[in-house]
Amino acid sequence: MLVINICEKEQSRKTSCKHYISLNWKEDAEGNDFFSAVLGFILPVAYSYQPNLTVIAVGPNRNLGISGISLLVALLQGLAESRIFAVIE
Repeated sequence: MLVINICEKEQSRKTSCKHYISLNWKEDAEGNDFFSAVLGFILPVAYSYQPNLTVIAVGPNRNLGISGISLLVALLQGLAESRIFAVIE
């Protein structure tokens, strides 16, 4: 299982998941930076791991928008036989 947590503030809690990506995203960040993070970091890590399930958790960050989340889900659909669980606050 691969967990991708996109939140506004750094999370200090520990997780038992071995493959956990936490992306701290501030509201004043530009959209192009998010795509750079997805293409340059999240996708290479995700494809190298080849998880059976991908969980995407998005905190209360409206700057990211549904289009950014939709793009991330679309790019990750090739993994885990399209088994993606998205939790959007």
